[in-house]
Amino acid sequence: MEQARRMVTETGCGSVMIGRGALGSPWVFDEGFDRLSWEDQRAYKARVIARHVALIREHFGEKYALVQMKKHLAWYTEGLGHATECRARIFQTRSPDEVWDVFQSYWDRPRPEISQTASTLSPRIA
Repeated sequence: MEQARRMVTETGCGSVMIGRGALGSPWVFDEGFDRLSWEDQRAYKARVIARHVALIREHFGEKYALVQMKKHLAWYTEGLGHATECRARIFQTRSPDEVWDVFQSYWDRPRPEISQTASTLSPRIA
């Protein structure tokens, strides 16, 4: 939201449409997110993603939950190393447990260019 205000101020536009840009990045609505350290942003994302998956599984039957998890977890791969490979594997899965395991295995992969203290999405959602 801070970015939207900055855009309005700098350009003089009447409003800013976020829309599809929020898909896969729901933290865009948290004004304090950009001020968090990289590690805290990662932990925040992990909590949001895990909660999102839990809600999908809670509110939908297995077949529709699988479809929704594939779609949303594919969006959440943005910025992950090997994201293209991860998305391909996500769309080959056949159960909610399997799609979650595939996503989490990519989320948890060490990234040499960043700190090894990055949080994970654990505890796993069964």
